[in-house]
Amino acid sequence: MVFFEDAIGLLVRIGLLDVILPFILAFVLVFALLQKSRVFGEEDGRPKTRINITIALVVSLLFVNFVQIFGFISWFLYFAIFIVAVFCIILLTSLIGIRSKLTTFTLIVAFIAVIVIATQKYIDYSLLWNFIIHPATILIIAAGLLAFYVVKEPKIRKKTEKEKEEEQRKKEEEKRKKEEEEKAREEETKKQGEEPKTPELKPRGHQIPTEARQLQERMAPEEEERLREYEEE
Repeated sequence: MVFFEDAIGLLVRIGLLDVILPFILAFVLVFALLQKSRVFGEEDGRPKTRINITIALVVSLLFVNFVQIFGFISWFLYFAIFIVAVFCIILLTSLIGIRSKLTTFTLIVAFIAVIVIATQKYIDYSLLWNFIIHPATILIIAAGLLAFYVVKEPKIRKKTEKEKEEEQRKKEEEKRKKEEEEKAREEETKKQGEEPKTPELKPRGHQIPTEARQLQERMAPEEEERLREYEEE
């Protein structure tokens, strides 16, 4: 029993309640929320895990810092309200269908705005605002935006499955039309290239009546006899 109490006391002294447990709680909740909602888009059908881990790590470290200052219980209430509000927003957007219309940049800005609003009671943002509105800062931001606009390459939009099917169907229709036109052209060429049929030639005696032909055949031997008698004389 003494060993167990000493072990618990050691964990408390090394910061189990003040650092480790708040960090694990914040990291798991934020990372699970980002992985499930896929706020920052997808890569090959999977959520962008690296971005989600980075954001969850930063939020959990901020959470640990404020827990050490204000206490775990008081800060956990605000953090729980923040998580519930984010879950409600994601649920509403998924039901309405706004998620597909939102860009990654818009979601990042909204996420940062929610964090700023939730922590403005404990953080003095006046110094940050004075730094942002400083002329030198504005000049640097404008130069950076201009350089990004000049260097940025045009983004090629990927075709959806529906657009691919529509394009394939159009190609098949064009191919079928070309085949029909080629067939019609070949038939027309065959018709134009046919030679006129010449009438079939028939022998001269073909149109002689049958009786006249028989009479001619009977007269032939008599003429031969007359010629023979003439030669003998």
